[in-house]
Amino acid sequence: LVTTQNLTLGDKQFIVVGEEPISTALRPALDSVIGTGVITLLTLFIAIAIVALVVRQIVQPIEQLSQTAQAIRDGNLDARTNMTRSDEIGVLARSFDDMTNRVQDLVRNLADRVNERVRDLTVASEVSRQVTIQLDADKLLTDVAELTAKAFSLYHVSIFLYDKGQQTLRFAQGTGVVGSQMLEMGKQ
Repeated sequence: LVTTQNLTLGDKQFIVVGEEPISTALRPALDSVIGTGVITLLTLFIAIAIVALVVRQIVQPIEQLSQTAQAIRDGNLDARTNMTRSDEIGVLARSFDDMTNRVQDLVRNLADRVNERVRDLTVASEVSRQVTIQLDADKLLTDVAELTAKAFSLYHVSIFLYDKGQQTLRFAQGTGVVGSQMLEMGKQ
């Protein structure tokens, strides 16, 4: 690379000519391009690291919440997120697990109630059947008392009949030892 410079010293003018290799002349520009490239690569690596961190901290937990929700939707009420985070996603996960626990309890309670109603209807149906086939009133009362005790897991069942004339209840039948004793005593 050739450079020229006009110099004036007193009344004389000089032209100074200098020559330097192109690599030396372009070294500042090349250093600038290399520096810019390094900064660009460093910025790119930092951006990739931030994206990976965001994916790890936000996207993956949300995907886990979504998978748990799909499992619950498909009927798996035992599915939980099992997240221990303390940030907003952790709060959401705990709320989600709490709601799932409540739904599971409601389903369990509903199933228990349905089973109780089925049992009640079964006992009522059996009592109705006994009423239609059993002609002996004492045998009918014994069967109904025993069926009731068994169906409801009761220690003792007593059946009292209402006497309209005297307007009193009269002991008619009982189960177990207590029922036998009451019957012998003529309990009213």
